Amino acid sequence: MAAQVPSNGLNIDKGLKFPATVALQSDANTLDDYEEGHYTVAFTCGSGSVGVSTDYDQAMYQKIGRRVFVQGYILISSESSASGTLRVNVPFAVAAGTERSGRTADHCLFLIGSNNMNLEKGNSIGSVGGDGSIMRIYRHEGTNIEDDVGDDVDSSCVFYFNFTYSTDA
Repeated sequence: MAAQVPSNGLNIDKGLKFPATVALQSDANTLDDYEEGHYTVAFTCGSGSVGVSTDYDQAMYQKIGRRVFVQGYILISSESSASGTLRVNVPFAVAAGTERSGRTADHCLFLIGSNNMNLEKGNSIGSVGGDGSIMRIYRHEGTNIEDDVGDDVDSSCVFYFNFTYSTDA
């Protein structure tokens, strides 16, 4: 039986609850999913490696419908010849989209504490790469966009980030 809204409006005083196992609807205009939690962050780079401190390796997420909100404070604990591209994993695969529309994210990322980083340059998460479960981090410098952010990472880096993206899940 479908719920009916009284003519004087809807009053939800005990919250809106979704089932633990969601039965997704085929109608794109139906809000049928909400989830929140934590996931373990991992970085990969073009070459070399980046290790994350187990004390600060968790990011939080909220998934409302097909929109995912992520935030975290991540501490790098080790770095071995990291260079080239730098990517970070995300909790849900990114939407396929059309004409690469799914390959972008609203973003904010700060990389601080790196001895290698030119502080006049900034880093931000800019698009999705690979299999859709990772975000590539780009450096924005004026009108230039560079993807060799792995060169900036060392064992004293701290990442603060907050970004949103769409998923098909």
